[in-house]
Amino acid sequence: MVTFRGRLIRFLLGGANWSPLEPYRLGYQFASVAGGGYRFLDPADNRIYTFAANGFLTRIEDRNGNALTVTPGATGPAQVSDGLLADGDAQGNATVKGGQTYLAGVKERERILQIPEDRIELHLCANGLGAPFESHLSPQKKQDVTSKKGTSEYWRQVLKAKAV
Repeated sequence: MVTFRGRLIRFLLGGANWSPLEPYRLGYQFASVAGGGYRFLDPADNRIYTFAANGFLTRIEDRNGNALTVTPGATGPAQVSDGLLADGDAQGNATVKGGQTYLAGVKERERILQIPEDRIELHLCANGLGAPFESHLSPQKKQDVTSKKGTSEYWRQVLKAKAV
């Protein structure tokens, strides 16, 4: 293992456990993860690094469980996030399903939020943040909005008139 500070830390697999190849000043730990993959505890920065079976970094967390999820790409990390927000449509469902594979034992409700609305914009409007969408409607487009203000259908019409 090479730390971010460039230190080479070596481990030896003995049975099911990994042991440091030599005594290090700090108590570095390395472990296999059920289902494949590895975890490395670096006490120098109090972080736990999780790697997929292929060696790609998939997660960085502190000892309090605060974590960054790393989505591997072909040549390195494709995305890093501390959570996932998805809407309630088919693409949102697929995004949540994909995100679940990177949870590495963390409770889903702590890192994934899927809103019931099928569009993020609709969720924003329904939760008091619709004024910017309304304010940019032309007088002609406002005539296309006929539902009662504040209802889900009202916000759908506003978004459709705004073509968002």
